[in-house]
Amino acid sequence: MKEIKYFLAKSEPNSYSFEDLECDIVTWWDGVRNYQAILVIKSWKIGDRIFFYRSVQNPAIIGMMEVVTSPIFDVNDERKISWKAQVKLITKFEQEVPLQLIKESQKFNSYILVRNSRLSTMACPQDFVDFVFYHANYKEEMGHTKKLKTQFK
Repeated sequence: MKEIKYFLAKSEPNSYSFEDLECDIVTWWDGVRNYQAILVIKSWKIGDRIFFYRSVQNPAIIGMMEVVTSPIFDVNDERKISWKAQVKLITKFEQEVPLQLIKESQKFNSYILVRNSRLSTMACPQDFVDFVFYHANYKEEMGHTKKLKTQFK
């Protein structure tokens, strides 16, 4: 069985909102211009999970997507460097996980989301995934339940 990896992808609501994703269900994740973020997209595999992060106003993780196609070169990119992949909506979380909560926890001060707020796409360490699931009140099918309830109270 393939190991599922977790990532975070940011989107500005005026560019592509979570509400847009809820309408589309499946979309191309494209338009990424930063080399480091492009390398992250190129590493995505079918089945990987991506936290949808609303940036700018009230920044927060608000839901989760799944990679449904392997990344491909984005022929529409004028600079000829970008890659894209199709993703599909899995869920909108019961509770948003605000950036402020992540920062206040002080558990992730070295995590790129906290250190480099400009990077739009990044891998997520497992302790961060557990933190998000706990605070979003979400139970992944692989089961993180009892451990989460005691770890983050």
